[in-house]
Amino acid sequence: MAMRNQRKETKYIVVCCSHTAPNTDWGSREMDIEGRKEGLLEGGFHKVIKRDGTVEDGRDIDSAGGFLHYNMNRAKYQPTNKNSIGIVLIGGGKDDGTSDCNYTLKQFKALKWAVDDLKKQYPDVIEIMGHRDIFHTSEPNFNVQELLK
Repeated sequence: MAMRNQRKETKYIVVCCSHTAPNTDWGSREMDIEGRKEGLLEGGFHKVIKRDGTVEDGRDIDSAGGFLHYNMNRAKYQPTNKNSIGIVLIGGGKDDGTSDCNYTLKQFKALKWAVDDLKKQYPDVIEIMGHRDIFHTSEPNFNVQELLK
């Protein structure tokens, strides 16, 4: 019997970025490699949006995520890996390691499509947010709620 860390509820969709330069053409394979480097058994995100707008599946959609790194003993309705789906946009960084909102128009369109599709699959989602709405960070370097209006 395989051990699985299944997500028991889906209350949030959290949008993050890979902090990579615009010329980095990663997908779910590369995000899996990066997750393993961080000590995960697989990549932490459920959906990966490549620079060309392609949406790739990452971690099994029914599994708890591996993208929110903090103490999970929080209030019932705050985003955690156990109640959220994680989407990562490839980009969000410059060659010098600083942050930048350098996503392509195709990525923004794919994000809207992916969120709309997930909301249909998970009607109990109460909020879609950026990583920056949870932590003191700029990631993903834009206001997710404004973009998705």
